[in-house]
Amino acid sequence: RPGASAALIDGHGVVVAERPDRGNKVREDVSDYPLIRAALAQPRGTVTQAGLDGVRRIYGFYELPGTNAHILVGLDEHEVLGRIDRDISFAYLELAVAGLIALLAAQFLGERLFIRPIRSLTRTAGSIGRGDMETAPLRDVYTAEFAPLAAALADMAKQLAARERELRTANQHLEKLALLDGLSGLPNRRSFDMRLAASWDAGDPELPISLLMVDVDHFKLFNDTHGHVEGDNCLRVIGGTLAAELRETEFVARYGGEEFVVPASS
Repeated sequence: RPGASAALIDGHGVVVAERPDRGNKVREDVSDYPLIRAALAQPRGTVTQAGLDGVRRIYGFYELPGTNAHILVGLDEHEVLGRIDRDISFAYLELAVAGLIALLAAQFLGERLFIRPIRSLTRTAGSIGRGDMETAPLRDVYTAEFAPLAAALADMAKQLAARERELRTANQHLEKLALLDGLSGLPNRRSFDMRLAASWDAGDPELPISLLMVDVDHFKLFNDTHGHVEGDNCLRVIGGTLAAELRETEFVARYGGEEFVVPASS
């Protein structure tokens, strides 16, 4: 190949034959060359030295069986190292491509197996935190590692939704109780104040608003004479009688004690 050389050297360091031919150098004594000394010192091996023509090469040498002669074959060092550099560069390129493929595969798998489930669970947790209890994670998109967490979030959402419905019902009941008088069952002072404020805001400025105040006379004497139980029954009867006489657009409220109030538009 280009840049290569070959030589046959006898046991005394004399050139028997060589290629390429340096011209009339056969039978030349080259025993003083470092390359020849290294080759004659052992039966086989490799060495990097300047050749007989002064060109630095990588030589391999071998002692021919039954003789003291050695055959030397040298390849140009720059050509060999250039091929090695090209092979190394190609190997690095292959490694880079393989690494890129591995990174893309890891990113794809990580996205499907980890990032996407985590994002979905995060959205679900955020929805639950905002009060959207009907949002449940899709269990079929998770790996086995995330399935228990998704199931736990779904169960938690169901339990929170049920608790929220119970609280909403309880709050409605409490709100209703907060507007009723516990003794007479009629609307209480708070309910009256709200109704009066709403009627005042929504009423026609040209029309009056009527207000009937009812006070039970001598109720303290009745209470002291017949007892508080009968006094309570008396208030219930009076409240029921007033409520029975009202129109649909009116209502009666217990203002406090033995006092009742009836707001109505006229």
